Amino acid sequence: MSAGQRDGQNEQGERDDGRSARLEAQLLEAKSQLAHKNAQNEKLSYTLREAREHIAQLREEVDKLNAADGMIFSSEKQLKEYGDKIPAEKKTAIETALDALKKAHEAKDLEAIEKASNDLNTAWQAASQDMYAASNQAEQTTGTEGSGKTGSDGKVEDVDFEEVK
Repeated sequence: MSAGQRDGQNEQGERDDGRSARLEAQLLEAKSQLAHKNAQNEKLSYTLREAREHIAQLREEVDKLNAADGMIFSSEKQLKEYGDKIPAEKKTAIETALDALKKAHEAKDLEAIEKASNDLNTAWQAASQDMYAASNQAEQTTGTEGSGKTGSDGKVEDVDFEEVK
């Protein structure tokens, strides 16, 4: 091998060593960037999970508040309609539970809303049982009135009718 060939090989080797060093530096930089991006991705994934959990909690809170609002509205309406038919002690229990539910709803206290809702449901169930019993007793004492014509044996008979247009 001549001296020129040796010098050419040395230059080629030096160029290869320089290129290898640059490639290694670029590889290290790429690995560093990839590690940084992975860390960012994990942080974003964690933040997204937390956001989803928070949304679920808010949705649950809104559902409970809406249910309480609906229960307040329907209870007030039913008290206006049936208040005179509800025994006084049952009506007082309903009104007390309704007031507690209103206060809990206003304070947005979910635990108190749940308790007050259960108390209100219990009070309404007790009142409904009394109203049902009173209704059955009144029916038995006054007799049942049918909308159709009754025969001598007490059965309802169909009657002919004419539709007016």
